Amino acid sequence: MAYGAGLWVGLVFLVPTATFWFLVPVIVVLVIRGGWSGALVAAAVLGFGTGQAVSVDRSRACSSVWARGQYAAILSLHDAPGSRSTATASILYARDQCGGTLKLRFGEQELAGGARLVVVGMHRGGGVFRVNHVRVLSGVRSWRFA
Repeated sequence: MAYGAGLWVGLVFLVPTATFWFLVPVIVVLVIRGGWSGALVAAAVLGFGTGQAVSVDRSRACSSVWARGQYAAILSLHDAPGSRSTATASILYARDQCGGTLKLRFGEQELAGGARLVVVGMHRGGGVFRVNHVRVLSGVRSWRFA
């Protein structure tokens, strides 16, 4: 429960990273000398750190940064688009210096999983990106897609 409480605080309240690293030596001392109460505080602080890391990653994701509109990005496609012409991809480069994962909706393009793409399209909020133009970059795909 202590870990869960710390996780919730870390997800809800964005605290500077330096503050968390200041607490790390405190955790070590509490675990060594604090017994059960020290272990509970350490679990809470560990949960807090995990929540902070997830919050920072979410705040840097393009789906959080981009408003509705047209954008271009270089992506690494996770898998080939399915029957509904949807797929997911990791953002390798975006002008806004954001990253993360996007849900993509393609037209009728035939694309192989693991391909690197330059895409231009409309971001519609909620992490959905409608691809209007796509260009497959040359290069070797990862061994897992061979």
